Amino acid sequence: MKSGKIVLWVAIAVGALMLIGSGTMLVLGFLGYNEAMSEMTGAKDSIKRIYEDSNPFPTEENIDVYKEHDVELQKWFDDILNNLAAQQVEPVQKSPSAFMSTLGEKRTEMFALIRENNVKMPAEFDLGFKKYFEANALPAPRDVGRLGQQLFLVERLVTIFCEAKPQEIIAIKRELFEGSQVNSTSDTEEEETDSRSRSSRRGRNSRGGEPTPKANSVQGMTNPETGRIVRNEIFGKMYFEFVIKAKMQSALEILNNISKEKMFLRVSTVKFIKPNNGILPSSTIEAKALADGVTLKELSRPERLVSGLELEVPMEVTIGIEVYRFDKTYNQEDK
Repeated sequence: MKSGKIVLWVAIAVGALMLIGSGTMLVLGFLGYNEAMSEMTGAKDSIKRIYEDSNPFPTEENIDVYKEHDVELQKWFDDILNNLAAQQVEPVQKSPSAFMSTLGEKRTEMFALIRENNVKMPAEFDLGFKKYFEANALPAPRDVGRLGQQLFLVERLVTIFCEAKPQEIIAIKRELFEGSQVNSTSDTEEEETDSRSRSSRRGRNSRGGEPTPKANSVQGMTNPETGRIVRNEIFGKMYFEFVIKAKMQSALEILNNISKEKMFLRVSTVKFIKPNNGILPSSTIEAKALADGVTLKELSRPERLVSGLELEVPMEVTIGIEVYRFDKTYNQEDK
């Protein structure tokens, strides 16, 4: 009987301890929960103070300032673009017969200018428009705009070259594009189509579009896209090459005149070919001394010169020029 009571009391004691332990754990858990809730509430209050008491977003005044700056930057961009495009030659859509008439007139004027400056030129000088002088063939209507543009650019470049009075203009090369089926629309139609899409240009890559073929050799200068301003591009360009005979001083003057031109030009190629490397052979000096009946040592210093400005012979100079045309309405939104 006593052993049964002992077991009962032990069971009661164990049960009581378990109840006390469970209660203690419950109290500790509740205290921990309250502490976590208190920390979470404090964190939420802190975040609320950041967004309400210390607003990190721009104020209405700052937003207005940003908008003013954006307008000012756009104005600067437009001013720069208009200055770059101030003297550029635009394509004008004429009839093929009107272009042929203008070509004949400009050829006569340029010939007179070249002769007036005592510059030599080939007997059959075509100014880069050979096919239109040989058979008197009319150009395609879609090509007339850019052909006229090339003609007026050649005229301006001839004027620049004649001012430096080179000895001779050997050849003028232009990029050939006539007959290209890359784009059957005229320049005017293409630019009207481009203008309708300019409102979506902001944020696009300004260097998109097909790459323009390079034309840096005197022969075979073919570029179907010459002068075109491709969609999403800021400019188009035309390439010309002039082959002349000139002394160094005259060639440098031509380069300086190009750099002073208000129209946006870039010299991309300059090649010099000197006859006999620009040095007089010693045999020529010796022959001269022998003809004068003296020895080589008896010649004066000027008579023994083999190079220098006094003996300079005109060189063959090739100058490649890129002429740029800018899209004045680039990046303007339709209103």
